[in-house]
Amino acid sequence: MNLAGPVPLTPVYRSAEPALSLQPNQRITAEILQVSGDRVALSIQGVTVLARLSSPEQASMLVERQFTQFIVRDVSSQSITLQLANSPAAPAAASQLRSTNLLPRLLQEIGLPALPENISLVRASLSQGLPITPALIRELQQALASGGSWDARDAQLAAWLRACGLPLTRGSLELAREMHPDIGQVAGRLQSLIGSLPGVPAALTEDARAVLMQINLAAGGPAENQPTRVIQAVKLLGRSLEHSLAEAVLNGSSLTVNEAESGSLILARLRAALPQNKTHSLRSALDAFLDGLRWVHFLNALPDSDPIQGRWVHLNLPFQSCSPGKEPGTIHLKVAYDSRGENTRINPCYTRLVFQIDLPAGEKLEVDLSVAGRQVSAEITASSQVLCDLARFELPDLETGLARLGYSMKRSQCGVNPFFNRKSGNAPAAGMELYQSVDREV
Repeated sequence: MNLAGPVPLTPVYRSAEPALSLQPNQRITAEILQVSGDRVALSIQGVTVLARLSSPEQASMLVERQFTQFIVRDVSSQSITLQLANSPAAPAAASQLRSTNLLPRLLQEIGLPALPENISLVRASLSQGLPITPALIRELQQALASGGSWDARDAQLAAWLRACGLPLTRGSLELAREMHPDIGQVAGRLQSLIGSLPGVPAALTEDARAVLMQINLAAGGPAENQPTRVIQAVKLLGRSLEHSLAEAVLNGSSLTVNEAESGSLILARLRAALPQNKTHSLRSALDAFLDGLRWVHFLNALPDSDPIQGRWVHLNLPFQSCSPGKEPGTIHLKVAYDSRGENTRINPCYTRLVFQIDLPAGEKLEVDLSVAGRQVSAEITASSQVLCDLARFELPDLETGLARLGYSMKRSQCGVNPFFNRKSGNAPAAGMELYQSVDREV
């Protein structure tokens, strides 16, 4: 697509996502996620990046678009400089060209009719960085049609599952459609609801209460105890209920409660033992907790195809902040498989660990650790400047902790991301810097 009159953009700073594969002078299509003032969030090859616009005209060009084209002008280890390919003199014409010509033309080139549903599937696939082929569109159509009527959001979910290499079926789409609860808050509710339950074996109640205590990572306390608590929580929550059932069937053994058993199985036992009367709140909370675990375990399923953004292990852990009276939050943990091999193992000397922590008052903190050999680069992103300053203050302790494990901090960066809460609908605060960063070479 040849659009005259390129307009420059200031450098785009990458968020904590897998690295982009871009080359200078490459023309790319990006999805416009959000425009706020002179800031814009883009999705390029399924990776979210943030940029500051250099003129109000650019904002007016992008605010009504879903996709637009850029030219890659420079790629470095810290930033990507893009050039807007559209002319500011004719934003309406360029937008009309995109909406009425580009996607239908793409469908025509691959031999498919330019029906509204096909255009929706192409748009969703482009946003996830998927190559547009007839086979892909048919696969998405079949999966979506199996569940009845569908809309643009369902198309986005189907394309996202396909990009992750996850099974694309009616059941997986239904699971993805659900609003999965915050596992930390549900765990807090369960702790307050599980007490003396008439008709339920006391040993089962105690086992369930012990699981909830062991998986709750509390701030504070002796630092040397934290690794043990994390390991215990991972053991209890990392094993799916389906895995425990399949293992018992294959081995021809009965399901017996023991200390190595998954936490989901123990809580499922309690759910099955509850009487129907006077336990509605507890049954609902257990259902929500188990559904949340089921979703995370599904994300860890063996992929059907190579994931575009690489393969990751996901785990959500309840987290109790040190602020008294605050509801528990959640630590969302991702660990990358070794992308250099067959993607079948996690290599502690070549991986990425991404922690996103939900804090009180809607604050969020993300810590992205890239490990190569015994060297670590840390990128920390906060939802506010205050939280960013606190994180920067803790950097020396992070460096010390890594040194105890035999790793050295090569580089660290703290930044504020006003789009951090975009998925929850929170608008960025007025005057907040787009992505303030401070690099520190060690």
